[in-house]
Amino acid sequence: MIRAKFLCVEKGEVAYSLNATPSVKIVMQPVYGTSEENKAFFQATPSGKLELCTVNPKAAAEFEVGKSYYIDFSPAE
Repeated sequence: MIRAKFLCVEKGEVAYSLNATPSVKIVMQPVYGTSEENKAFFQATPSGKLELCTVNPKAAAEFEVGKSYYIDFSPAE
């Protein structure tokens, strides 16, 4: 497993022509800053972008702009 730490930098409702259901777009970027933990994560992932959309209101409510999140990557089989 690989762990990354990302900062939520954008969140907003979007509409897609193929799907009448309102979606929420969430955009995240790797953390930066002066804390020792953020410095360590920045050394491993100094740039990047994660963008996703969800149609699940409860999931969307979990994300806040300005808040950091751990993201774990592991193989899917």
